[in-house]
Amino acid sequence: MKNDLLKDIRAIRDQIGAECGYDLKKLGDLIQREEAKVGKRLVHPPKPAARRKCTIITT
Repeated sequence: MKNDLLKDIRAIRDQIGAECGYDLKKLGDLIQREEAKVGKRLVHPPKPAARRKCTIITT
């Protein structure tokens, strides 16, 4: 069941990529058009990594 779901996801991902000619700009435009139709975000960008404070010790 899990493998079938992954196969479906990969097939859809490949289909969308082929429709956009594997061009990231075209893919971004497609996502924006679809988000405008739905009225909400479909893809959420990853959160930036938390910056750690660093202490420099000098002697």
